[in-house]
Amino acid sequence: MKVLILDHLVHSYVFPDNATELKYDYEKIFTGLVGYTTGNNRAPRLLHLGGGGYSFPRYMETVYPGSRSEVVEIDPQVTRVAYDELALSRNTTIKPITRMPGFS
Repeated sequence: MKVLILDHLVHSYVFPDNATELKYDYEKIFTGLVGYTTGNNRAPRLLHLGGGGYSFPRYMETVYPGSRSEVVEIDPQVTRVAYDELALSRNTTIKPITRMPGFS
């Protein structure tokens, strides 16, 4: 398990070898909500606000291989750390959005 700490606060727990293992209860609740709301749709589209360690987007990519996840992350360095240290594959289908036009 790896831990993402930003500004002295834990933002994410990541299990690099097991994308289906989630630490936070809210992430586990999300899994139930996705299952309930998507029904038979095995390829849902999701918009994640904040990447953190990309734990839940990685879960979605693993459990729902046809899903499309877009992650709005205000800090491009968080996404870089997810790639470099937290097992986010460079070949992922997860689309990070780190800069929005008109904002700096």
